[in-house]
Amino acid sequence: MNTVLNRAQRRAERKGRKGAQDLTLQKVAGSCALFAQLAMCRGYGAGPIIGDTTNIHQSAENALSRSIVNVRAALQRLMDGVSTEIDDPLIVSEALGVASIRAIDIGGPDAGENPLLHALQDGQRVLQSVKTRHERFGKLEVISSEAERLKYAVDLYVDVIQNSTPQQMEDAMKTRLRMREMAKAGKLAS
Repeated sequence: MNTVLNRAQRRAERKGRKGAQDLTLQKVAGSCALFAQLAMCRGYGAGPIIGDTTNIHQSAENALSRSIVNVRAALQRLMDGVSTEIDDPLIVSEALGVASIRAIDIGGPDAGENPLLHALQDGQRVLQSVKTRHERFGKLEVISSEAERLKYAVDLYVDVIQNSTPQQMEDAMKTRLRMREMAKAGKLAS
């Protein structure tokens, strides 16, 4: 690998020291970290960064696709009334929760002034009703009067995640996890 070395690196190389090699490895590792950081700050569909050979953007797009497929599949099972696992409403709830945090970042915490947040919270209320019916009757299903509201909230989740950067979604997920831990500890009303 031909690398341009500064004077200190050339001296170290001539004297057989590891300094020049270490600096070259640091330079390569630093460029990979740079591409990773740039990829986290670009939209999911932005494509590769010129000069990036790590395919970091591809793994972010794959994670996005998997997330959307999992949430839509869980929603479909709930809508069809064939869901047998409590995981389905949890999957949809976590997705809407993370999207709600992004909605607060986008439009502020007041649901009255933030229609995106209001619609996502409406979807959360539908899921709470599903959970209550499951506890009372043992069946996981969305009734017809709630179906459109929940589908709309999931569509908004997809829009939010597709129009956010991986870094923004990671930050929202960390906030969601912190809030859940605080609620378990009794420091936050759930």
